[in-house]
Amino acid sequence: ASVQVHPNDQQAMELENYPMGKTEAWYIIDRTSEAEFYAGFSPGVTKQSVLDALERGAIKDLLQRVNVQPGQCLYVPPGTVHACGNGVLMLEVQQCSDLTYRLCEWEEVGGRARRRRLDLEKALKVIDFEARPSVFQAQSIPNRLNEILSCPSFGMYEITVTGRWAFPVVDAFLAGTLIEGTAVLTGDDAALELTTGESFLMPACTHVEASAEYCRMVITTAGPSGPLLSLS
Repeated sequence: ASVQVHPNDQQAMELENYPMGKTEAWYIIDRTSEAEFYAGFSPGVTKQSVLDALERGAIKDLLQRVNVQPGQCLYVPPGTVHACGNGVLMLEVQQCSDLTYRLCEWEEVGGRARRRRLDLEKALKVIDFEARPSVFQAQSIPNRLNEILSCPSFGMYEITVTGRWAFPVVDAFLAGTLIEGTAVLTGDDAALELTTGESFLMPACTHVEASAEYCRMVITTAGPSGPLLSLS
């Protein structure tokens, strides 16, 4: 793990000649009481104070610690410096990009260095010093899509299935991960059994029904989630 930041689409093109930056979101499945989440700098932090803190090995002192509980989702838009410690099980949804600029290795903060490439110069160019943590949580209404968050890059939903539930038929693929329980997905000519922790990809314009005594899953879409919600 590392203290890192991702560029937005425009910065990715300017710095890497790549068309996409990286927006991501962390859906927390489980965590220990000692787990640490950090997103954004505290008010008043500047480039110089970041450089000074890195020199002292004290970057952690400038980061905002976020209290995120299971079932909640931490939104990490481009420009947001972030880090995550041990003791966390999460589902990470992200834009299709690997662009990551590291300020330092997380282990260095705790006194154990594990060297990987650092990109401090580029990181300082893309950091949004005004970025603040945003935590989202879906409603808990069974057998319907409950929106977790929607952004230009992707949409996220949570659904609890008890009995049968038909997925909305849309002209885009859906991806899903079973967070709790077991389920059977049945299509026109196939059936798929899923257990906790397994994921699936549903092609566009597919008729699929989920059957479960009880299960909870997170569904994601490429692009904002509005059109899917209107069909649920």
